[in-house]
Amino acid sequence: MSSLPSTVQRIDTDILIIGSGGSGLRAAIAASEKGAKVLIIAKELLKDAHTGWAMGGLNVALKAPATPQLHFEDTIKGGWFINNYKLARIFAEEMPDRIYDLERYGVKFDRLPDGSYFTWAGGKQSAPLNLCAGDYTGREMMQGLLAEVAMLDVPYLEYHYVTKLLRQGDKVVGAFLIDRKTGTYRVVQAKATIVATGGGGNMYKINTNAPSNTGEGYAWALDVGAELVDMEMIQFHPTGMAYPPEKRGTLVTEKVRGNGGILKNELGERFMQRYQPERLELALDGVSLRLGRGFDLRLERLLVRVDALLGPLLRGLGVGLELLDLLLDLGQHGPRHLARHEVALLDDDLLVAVLADGHLAP
Repeated sequence: MSSLPSTVQRIDTDILIIGSGGSGLRAAIAASEKGAKVLIIAKELLKDAHTGWAMGGLNVALKAPATPQLHFEDTIKGGWFINNYKLARIFAEEMPDRIYDLERYGVKFDRLPDGSYFTWAGGKQSAPLNLCAGDYTGREMMQGLLAEVAMLDVPYLEYHYVTKLLRQGDKVVGAFLIDRKTGTYRVVQAKATIVATGGGGNMYKINTNAPSNTGEGYAWALDVGAELVDMEMIQFHPTGMAYPPEKRGTLVTEKVRGNGGILKNELGERFMQRYQPERLELALDGVSLRLGRGFDLRLERLLVRVDALLGPLLRGLGVGLELLDLLLDLGQHGPRHLARHEVALLDDDLLVAVLADGHLAP
């Protein structure tokens, strides 16, 4: 690399990892354990990555009747058979060992009184594959990963924004950074660079992603000549809050649907009976909202609420139901049913803000 102006600081490392979510931290742990010199770059606090927003759990075949083969098959079916089969199989087969890694880092997943894992069936699952840590799975995972990174003494830079990857010939040799607090410019030269910046959900006005998911990793890759694939596969969680406005898009955990939540349109119709009569609401994960694949929800006017009292309550607050996005009706199950399943939604201020007049009282 050519000489740099005196105003630009240079850092040398073996492996540069951009992004401090689950994938970035796990890569840093693996590389550090092999003896490589690693540097992690985070554009916010190291602990504030999007992974910490994950709520209801992650999929893994740890407990009968679930098996890695069944996990693979469910993944392929859930992806409408357009998945990368090789990656899907690697994921399904290796995921149990990755869970054991997380437990070695101190992550505590939910277990039953007999000591076995507590698992539950989410969308498109033919056997219980969902493993969780209460309703704070992502946060628990991040705590374990961060503890392991600290134990290994992996260096990192927080509040640094990467503006571009650096290329020499046909190789990426590092990145250009700006310290967001001081304005200092830094260049990191690395033998290998891992971009683990997550997705770009915030390109959309309403989404369930963390504010940091702004998609700049895509731009860096294009700038250095990488080929982007499957760009139509933008991931949102299928259910989110619509009111109050400042909570618009906030994730509503899959446990709500897994424990009896029903989707209805403004006419009170359980419209998923028309599109997925067998799986109903549990078909939602990336399936029932795909236009052109047997579903056309453009004709449905959708609303959001959490129990049968929310509609009248919002009307009382002067909120027109036509402003909302999705109706999620707990019906006879009610919020106390969800509380027994440790659905953290009930403790979140997004519900307090909506139901502040005590409608959830027994």
